[in-house]
Amino acid sequence: MQWRPWLFLLPALATSGAAAQSWPTPNFRHTAAIIGRDQPTQVRFAHDGRVFVAEKSGRVWMYRNLLDTAPEQVANLAEVVHQYQDRGLLGLALDPRFPERPYLYVLYSFNGGLFGDVPPRWPATNCPNPTADFAGCVISGRLSRLTLAGNLATDEHVLIEDWYQQYPSHSIGTVRFGADGFLYVGGGDGASYLGGDWGQRGNPDWPDQRSPPDQGGALRAQGLEVENLYTDQVWLNGTIARVDPETGEGAPGNPLAVVPGASPNARRILAYGLRNPYRFTMRPGSSEIWIGDVGWRTWEEINIIPDPVGGSTLHNFGWPCFENHGHVAEYTQRPLCA
Repeated sequence: MQWRPWLFLLPALATSGAAAQSWPTPNFRHTAAIIGRDQPTQVRFAHDGRVFVAEKSGRVWMYRNLLDTAPEQVANLAEVVHQYQDRGLLGLALDPRFPERPYLYVLYSFNGGLFGDVPPRWPATNCPNPTADFAGCVISGRLSRLTLAGNLATDEHVLIEDWYQQYPSHSIGTVRFGADGFLYVGGGDGASYLGGDWGQRGNPDWPDQRSPPDQGGALRAQGLEVENLYTDQVWLNGTIARVDPETGEGAPGNPLAVVPGASPNARRILAYGLRNPYRFTMRPGSSEIWIGDVGWRTWEEINIIPDPVGGSTLHNFGWPCFENHGHVAEYTQRPLCA
C-alpha cells in the first residue's frame, strides 16, 4: 500500500538517557489554584471568568473564579460514563461564544454498546471489567453537547456515538474548538496494548464486533485504507475528526467532505493512523494541530497537521503498521499493512 507523507515527528527521549529536570524551572511559579477535585481531567476558562473542571467520573464543576471556594456541580454523567482505568470523562470544551451560547461539550467513554440501547454494561455478571488481554462487552465513546441553564446542565444532546472499545485503554481524549468555529475531536484505537491485535483477541465473536477479519483491533485506525473505504466499517478509532458543533456531522472543507458516497465518519476525519492521541492542541497564531500520540514499545510521537482548514490532504500517521518510520513486526503480515 502507499502511505501518505508523514508531516512531522518528534520522538520523546528515552527515560534512561534523559537528564533529570527540576520543576518549576526559573521564572515559573508553582501554585495550587484549585484543590479538592477527584481525578480532574480537563479545565476550561470562560470569557466571564468562570472555570469549569471535568472529573474522570463524569462530573463537571463550575467555579465563579479561581478564588471561589464553594464550586457548584453543573453536570453529573456518572450513570452513563464508564470510568475504569483509562476510560472516563476525558474531554471538555466551552462554546467560543459562551455564555451567550450556554453550551458545554463533553467527550467520554460511554457505558453502553454501539448497536443497541443497553447501558449500563458494567458492572454485570456477563460483562466483567476488561483487562489488557481480556475484553468483556464492547463500549463506545460519546461526544455530547450540554445546555447550561443557570448553574445546571439540563439537556444532553448526543452528537456522535462511535469509537469502538474492547480494552480499558486507548479510549477517547480531547475535544476543543478551532479558530474556524468547528469542533476537533480525538480518539484512540481501542485495542489491546499487550500484543498485536487485529481483531482476534478478547471477544472476536461479540455481536458488536462487526469488523471483517484483519480489520479489527488496532487496524481500525487504518479503516480508510480498506478497499471500499466509504462503508460503515470506517470507525473514528485512531483519528482526529473535525465536525459541526450543532450536528456532529463532518465539517465543510474536510478532505472527504464532498466525495460521492462517503460515509458520515469518512466525512468527519482529518487524520488517521494514530494509536492514542489522548491530547492535542492548536499552535497559537496558526491553525496547526499538534498531536501527542502515546506510543507502544519504542516511540512517543508528536505529530502535526499543518493546515486543517479547507485542506485537501488526508493525513495517515501510520499506526499500527508503523511506529515512527519503522514497521511494527506484529502487523507486517496483515493485509492492510503489507
